[in-house]
Amino acid sequence: KNIPAPAFDLYIQKITQNFISLKEKSLTGPFVRGDLDTIQKNTQSLSGTHLQSIYQSFQKEFLK
Repeated sequence: KNIPAPAFDLYIQKITQNFISLKEKSLTGPFVRGDLDTIQKNTQSLSGTHLQSIYQSFQKEFLK
């Protein structure tokens, strides 16, 4: 939980670059698998953080 800000920034930058260049092919994990149980657990684990709303935005976009 105590990820250094520079490491987190680099991680987010890489994810963003992959999405821009690969679009939907850049997605991995529970969204691609349609693993709703894991998605729900991830959402709950992010409760109370600013990341929860970001994760929920991905749910709305990629689980249509």
